[in-house]
Amino acid sequence: MPQAVGSRAWLAEAQARQGQADAAAATLREGLRLSPDAPVLHRALGSVLERADQPREAAEAYRKYVELAPNAPDAAEIRARAQRLAAQGQ
Repeated sequence: MPQAVGSRAWLAEAQARQGQADAAAATLREGLRLSPDAPVLHRALGSVLERADQPREAAEAYRKYVELAPNAPDAAEIRARAQRLAAQGQ
């Protein structure tokens, strides 16, 4: 399943770069339905939602990423980003 997770993340990033934020979010959500514990998909969803100006939802996705990958090299940065976005989304 890791290859499928990576493929979904790659496809979603390509969709987001083409301005298709809704399609990218849908691709990632479908991936999360199949692999709910895939940190890379939560991080990618947070990024897509942040760029789509959906701070509350982005913060949720980033928090889940940090929960699943607390020792990731970018965990502290993503945790801070989630807190900032959560405050912004209130």
